[in-house]
Amino acid sequence: MMKILGHINLENFPTKKPAFNFEKYQDLLSNRLSFLADKVNNEFGPIVDSGGSVKFSDGHDLNLIKIQEETWAKEQSLSREDWLRKKEKNKGEMTEKAITLLLDEILGEDFLVVRASSFDDYNNGVDNVILDKRTGNVVCGFDDVISRDKDDGSEKKNEKIKRIMSRGGAKLKYGLNFKEGGGLETKELKNLPAFYLALSKDDLALALESLEKGRPDEGVDKLAIKLFNSIDKQIKDIDRENLDNNLFFNINEFEHSFFNIKKRFLKSEDKGI
Repeated sequence: MMKILGHINLENFPTKKPAFNFEKYQDLLSNRLSFLADKVNNEFGPIVDSGGSVKFSDGHDLNLIKIQEETWAKEQSLSREDWLRKKEKNKGEMTEKAITLLLDEILGEDFLVVRASSFDDYNNGVDNVILDKRTGNVVCGFDDVISRDKDDGSEKKNEKIKRIMSRGGAKLKYGLNFKEGGGLETKELKNLPAFYLALSKDDLALALESLEKGRPDEGVDKLAIKLFNSIDKQIKDIDRENLDNNLFFNINEFEHSFFNIKKRFLKSEDKGI
């Protein structure tokens, strides 16, 4: 017979932390990206869609995107529509959206931050396009990544970026360029510096909570410092021997822009960079 030795106080047992509810931020991300798209289109003309991605209308490329999405959907026994809905809830997709909004928070005064077109996302491995408003130059392409665990997934992404740089840098079929009369148009670009921006799931949760507040806070500062330090390291790790001449020039231009980005962010305050 079991003997009860005394009252057990369950309050003394450690409680498991509830899982972070990523899905609850779907509408927040969509609404904030729609607001960003309106801001960009009002200033530069109708260049991005409601999701903040560069728009394109080439029939051949649109058909290619459809075929690619149908193929990936079929691999998961889904219709294309169901695959797209599932993709919207994917943490990788949420990371791309959150990083776009974070970069706009940090850089928006001097740089235009948009998501790459779906064509360049799928086929050229670029998630974000950063344009210097002062010069009109696209300074780089970013590839965003989230890990499946505490690690930020940067090791594999670093190897991928090195391969891209060794082949002459990133390319965009639908890059951005200032028109003579004002506004922006799409333009094919090559030999762009490529970097990755890596977040862990904890970083993503912090980003979403910070974005929910609707204003820059310590969470944005913390993530900005992490991203800046990562880019700093990637710049230093570039093997500049035997690089394409145009890429070499563009890397130097990016370094100048990046210096101004950090200078603007720091604003004479010591934030740990």
